[in-house]
Amino acid sequence: MTTKVFFTILGFALILTACGTSKKSVGTSGNPAPPTRDELVTEAVRKAMKDARDAAKVYEKDGYKTFIGALPMARQVEESYLRNVQKDAKGQPLYLAGDADVTGGSSGVAQAQALHQAKVNLASQVNVHLAGLVKQSLGEDKSASLGKFLQATQELLVGDMERVDKVIEIYRQLPDNRYQVLTRVMYNTDLAMQAAEKRLLQSLENEAEDLHKEVSEILNRQ
Repeated sequence: MTTKVFFTILGFALILTACGTSKKSVGTSGNPAPPTRDELVTEAVRKAMKDARDAAKVYEKDGYKTFIGALPMARQVEESYLRNVQKDAKGQPLYLAGDADVTGGSSGVAQAQALHQAKVNLASQVNVHLAGLVKQSLGEDKSASLGKFLQATQELLVGDMERVDKVIEIYRQLPDNRYQVLTRVMYNTDLAMQAAEKRLLQSLENEAEDLHKEVSEILNRQ
């Protein structure tokens, strides 16, 4: 199963989870009462666990294995699914995820490359989110200038996220004796955004003082 197929399945599962409801209680009018927050959370967790177990079975059927010392495959996938349904008080995702699918001549090389690529993918998503927060308040010319600073700080951001959690890291040996590694890393959304904002402001402070002041004011209003 390719990464594209895997994460398509994961996205579909999360859509189902978001739309799912638990068994509704009956209101005084005889109509079903809206589910409570606790009921929705319970149903989301139940659905995520079921979908995770199904996904893990597909991986095993496709020949994927876990690395020595890692959690069992079902546990890894369950952790990924459960973190995906966790929200903060504002209803925003509590964690961001970065994914990678790498093939290499050895399992160790592919494993290292997949981890780095997953971090790059995560950093890219953080920058996109940060750009969305800032660019809507800037003019067109300033938004274009901001883009180059975001790109320049992305690799620095990857280095800042040393403590990312590898929630999924599995591999399989291909018919040509190469190794395919699938990796998913996750990082707390607030911490990721704080690191990205810090790197961006540092970069702007050194090279674009006016833009630094304006971006700083925008971020302080968020």
